[in-house]
Amino acid sequence: MSDNKAEARKPQVKPIEPIDPPKKPPELLDPIPGILRYETVNVLSGESGAGKTRLLITWTKQWLTGGHIWKWAVPALPQIAIIGADDHAEDTRWWLEQAGVDPARVKIYQPFEDPNFKRIHQASVFQTARTPATLAALRAAILYCLAQLNLQPGALVYFDPITPLFIWGDGNKAKDVAPTLLILKELCKEKHITLIVVVHHGKQKADPKDRYARHEDRVAGSHAVIAFSTTQIWLAAPEEDETGEENGPTLVGVKPRRQKPVVIQYCTDAVGLFMDWGEKPEPLNAEEDRIVTFALLIPADTFVTLDKARIETLERQLGVKRARIYEYRREALKLGLLEANEDGAIRRIVDPQRH
Repeated sequence: MSDNKAEARKPQVKPIEPIDPPKKPPELLDPIPGILRYETVNVLSGESGAGKTRLLITWTKQWLTGGHIWKWAVPALPQIAIIGADDHAEDTRWWLEQAGVDPARVKIYQPFEDPNFKRIHQASVFQTARTPATLAALRAAILYCLAQLNLQPGALVYFDPITPLFIWGDGNKAKDVAPTLLILKELCKEKHITLIVVVHHGKQKADPKDRYARHEDRVAGSHAVIAFSTTQIWLAAPEEDETGEENGPTLVGVKPRRQKPVVIQYCTDAVGLFMDWGEKPEPLNAEEDRIVTFALLIPADTFVTLDKARIETLERQLGVKRARIYEYRREALKLGLLEANEDGAIRRIVDPQRH
């Protein structure tokens, strides 16, 4: 009897039930259905200055609103973030504003503005010594950067650029590039995110016959970039004619693993962001060009008045008299390039309908 009472006094411990792994929320979709797939590493490549960041900014607006990229309908993504592994964060914020995107909606982390990351990077030497310890240090450095973004499941993250900062050794060698991409593939699954990593084309010879025919083959470490990424996107600026003017569209090739590759033709609007080639506006005459230029000189983030100092500055910049400044103001308002408040102050509209 006493044994039964002692048994009854023992705390009742429930068996531990296995915990199911978290399920992907059903509303999370591919950034571009079937083209840029959820939880994958994708590569955007091009020459320096060709417009890779501007292309991402152009697409960012569509991903934040659920619009269209070329002919593809895209979902509104829960979060977009950028790891800016160069020194152009202010430029990126400026381009976001020109695209009509509030920069506060896109988290930007710059590793080399972070003293803690500097210490991690200097101590790891993963670019000079290829050992298991430095490979672990590389993974830790990438994880640290991702942690600064407070990512939600389904986030789309740009590594702009991935080279040379996050390469385990020589960025021109496929065997050194591959470990980075393998780490990123693993972290995409672990964090439930999608990555676009930006890489640069290597220097090409002037003679077109002496270059790689495929744009994706021009990437430093291209064998690994192609082998360990899901979709490759390349960007080629228009060729320049004998006068130095760009002639023709900007080409963007998209090569997914499970779809036929496509080549998109883009042109740029008055600001420099990309738009479909078929929507290219008629060339502006000299006066129309001055009106657009006038509008671009007006701030977009605050209303301003055309006071004496501002008018004198605009006269110098545009090479016209005061009366013409007022004409440009009137025409720019008609064209939807500017808006005015009840006090008559004006500001630039960053995404005018005419584009």
